[in-house]
Amino acid sequence: MGKPVWFAVCGVELIGWLVVLMPHASARTAQSEHTLSFSADGVTAANRHGSQRFEWSPWRAWQRIGDLYLLRGARGTFTFVPQRAFGSADDEGEFRTLLADHLRGPAGSPRAR
Repeated sequence: MGKPVWFAVCGVELIGWLVVLMPHASARTAQSEHTLSFSADGVTAANRHGSQRFEWSPWRAWQRIGDLYLLRGARGTFTFVPQRAFGSADDEGEFRTLLADHLRGPAGSPRAR
């Protein structure tokens, strides 16, 4: 097989990937609501498929970056909590109290307890 034929076959295959398969690769499934509920006893994550309760232990520290709370876990895992998730300033204050009680604060400050 000559080089021009080889390039033509590769070109057709590339076009096939771009036209037929790539639009499906970028298609996203519908997003469902995901909630996190924080309490002194732990954290509950829930979506339409079910819920799971966690101790505070997966997270080590927290910090605020802009309008996000970043909860840092082991091995580079993170959980983001946007400020808009709180219904009121009091709700956000309770959340910050829980963070202070259970996690190291910004800049590695020690836990309150």
